[in-house]
Amino acid sequence: MFALRELYATFTIAAILSTCILLWLHSSKFSTNGVLYWASAMCSFSIGQLLITLRGYLPFCISFTAANNIMLLGFLLLWIGIRKFLNLSITWRIYLFGAVNIATATALLYWFTTITPSVTGRAGAVSLCALPYTIFIAHNLLTNTRQYNFTWIFGLANAFYAIVHLSHLCKLISVSPLTDGHPDTWIAPYTAWAIVYLFFATVTFIMLTIEDTYKKQSAVEYNDPLTGLFNRKALRAMTLAQDASSSTEKNNLAMLALDIDCFKEINTTFGHIAGDQILQDAAAKISSMLRAEDLVFRVGGKRFLILSPSYSAEQALMLAEKIRTSIAQQPYKLDSLSIPYTVSIGYTVMNTAADSMKKLLHQTNSALHTAQKHGGNRTERFIAENSMQAMKEKHTMR
Repeated sequence: MFALRELYATFTIAAILSTCILLWLHSSKFSTNGVLYWASAMCSFSIGQLLITLRGYLPFCISFTAANNIMLLGFLLLWIGIRKFLNLSITWRIYLFGAVNIATATALLYWFTTITPSVTGRAGAVSLCALPYTIFIAHNLLTNTRQYNFTWIFGLANAFYAIVHLSHLCKLISVSPLTDGHPDTWIAPYTAWAIVYLFFATVTFIMLTIEDTYKKQSAVEYNDPLTGLFNRKALRAMTLAQDASSSTEKNNLAMLALDIDCFKEINTTFGHIAGDQILQDAAAKISSMLRAEDLVFRVGGKRFLILSPSYSAEQALMLAEKIRTSIAQQPYKLDSLSIPYTVSIGYTVMNTAADSMKKLLHQTNSALHTAQKHGGNRTERFIAENSMQAMKEKHTMR
């Protein structure tokens, strides 16, 4: 029993250390959604396990029933913290499930303590009530591995913990309540794995908070604050990456440049606040018509740029016309005002691997200039003859 008490004490110390680390994360620049819930969960684990460690010195109802309910509360807080971190909804059903789970555990522990005393029954009740949490946590983490790189670590740990709970339940079912045997044979390995689980949890939470902080910093650096789209700096980084990519990846890359027509007049007539709202409206409409693999940037005051991989010239034209007609047919509503606006679009497609992004940008801007020159609210594809004519006109003006 002394060895088992040592394991309990080790778990308690590990949970206290984890609580301190997570509280520090919460108070530091790395703080993010869910960290305080994770710290609260670890605090619940440390209190619950401390009470279990003091079994024999405290009343059984405190050192076992209350202690295990506090541990189950820790699992609930852990789950809520993970959902908060992943920006998943937290409804009243989750809290209701937590309340029902603790009530069920209390009833089962009372039954196997007072009505039908059984060590295996009590252990089975705890495993049964903890099992759903490990399944839910594993599911939430493993279905969001694309959002964060480190979710799979704790996700797999919870999946394995669910298997541990299930195997534990199977072993307990096979044991007669009247011949419980020595509990150390199955409680010690179970507790040892719980300590490893705490380690995985703490490491994962640290890595996730660091990754989340890095993502937020990158968002500030590479995102336009007004529209939420990628900015010019992000385009430069993407240009370098695209020029370094393989010829297969570069083929059929469509680029579309969009410019809001008469934007200066809109600002003069309706004010700069309305102008900003129209930029946001245009960004939202453009984004809603793109595929997941398409990228859209705000590269100037009223100019946007779209990169669409694996697009033919015909598909690029269809996309451009879809965006242009949608914006032209849906004026922006500002209170009781209806503000119509249109866009001019120029596009081209990279068909040769030797082409560079700089060349593609030049071609797209040339096509956009042609669209604007012809009155705006139209789509133009880059044609070499048009580019030569624009250069001649520019030279003549000089």
